[in-house]
Amino acid sequence: MAPFRFRLDRVLKLRHQEVDAARRVLGAALAVQEEAARALAAVTGQIEVRMAVAAAQEARGMTAAEFATSRRHITFLQRQAERAEQELAAAQAETARCRQVLVETRSREKVLDKLRERRLAQHGEETARVHQGFLDELAVQSRRQRINQ
Repeated sequence: MAPFRFRLDRVLKLRHQEVDAARRVLGAALAVQEEAARALAAVTGQIEVRMAVAAAQEARGMTAAEFATSRRHITFLQRQAERAEQELAAAQAETARCRQVLVETRSREKVLDKLRERRLAQHGEETARVHQGFLDELAVQSRRQRINQ
């Protein structure tokens, strides 16, 4: 009997490559998301430090110019934090989209994997039937030879 050959092996290989590519894209999106989260945490930390410095300056007394400078710097940092939050939200949305693409490509891959497994099982059953038929024929011939002797 001929060896097992799955006619859609090329398509299955392509599906495997698509899944690998989707995983790489998701990995890159996760890296961007992590970087955006780190940037937000850094800006948030700068705001906390600047607020603490401003509070210390205010406690010992600050001039109007120092107060205005401090306020402008805090406002600047808050705007940076807003931009960092927006970038993080965009990165999270992109990560979610990439995850969905990965799920979809994996499901298409699984369909072909299951079909291949089914066809392989059918081929195995057919091969077993053919082999059993050969064995049965050998047994019958052997019995005939013993009877004829």
